Amino acid sequence: MEATYTLHPNEFTTEFIDSIKAFLKPNATIVVKITEEAEEDTTAYLLSTENNKNALLTSIAEEQEGKVIRFNSILDVQNFADGK
Repeated sequence: MEATYTLHPNEFTTEFIDSIKAFLKPNATIVVKITEEAEEDTTAYLLSTENNKNALLTSIAEEQEGKVIRFNSILDVQNFADGK
């Protein structure tokens, strides 16, 4: 499973972390990658190599097929974890 969360520093709380842990298997491995928004054009970067381009096109197709789960807030994540 892969999920991407875009947060402001004040939203990265213990409650947020607990809400993620709530819907993962106990033995799951979690990788945290922290990136600051860059000025460069992300789309240009994604199109810069064949692998990146394929990943972008796959993501677009998954979005169009309704395979993407969107969380707009920590509350959305918590509700998802609670099965709401």
